Amino acid sequence: MNDRRTHRVIRLFCAITITAALTLLYRHTPPQTPQSAEIRLTTAEAREGWLNLCGWAVTPVSESPMRIPTVWNTEIGQRWLMLQGKQGLSPEDHAGEAATRYCYHIENIAAEGMTADAWYAELVLCGDLLVGAQVYCAASPDSIQSVR
Repeated sequence: MNDRRTHRVIRLFCAITITAALTLLYRHTPPQTPQSAEIRLTTAEAREGWLNLCGWAVTPVSESPMRIPTVWNTEIGQRWLMLQGKQGLSPEDHAGEAATRYCYHIENIAAEGMTADAWYAELVLCGDLLVGAQVYCAASPDSIQSVR
């Protein structure tokens, strides 16, 4: 009976020691900070090169000024915002700012039932900072997908 009590005390002591060690380890582990997804594309060549690195062969189509929305209260707006977040981009940090939308025809895409000339890539930049990117089929509004 005395041995049982001794073993119980030893197990309790071990459990307390392990718990204390884990608590100290957890408290002293510096928090992991997410890597910055800041992508600067300063020239037309840099924009096309970035899309090429993502696997897309592109030809420029258009460039147009826009303003980053301050509210994304539609379903499409919410989906677009979520898509950007999954790619590590944060357009909401630039809400209300002037931006430029760059549209590119994608030459190397083949989707079942879709013609290749209907697929596009878009980049949205505030200055030279990439804040939005997507690939989509002009014939299918639900086809929006990430660039990377």
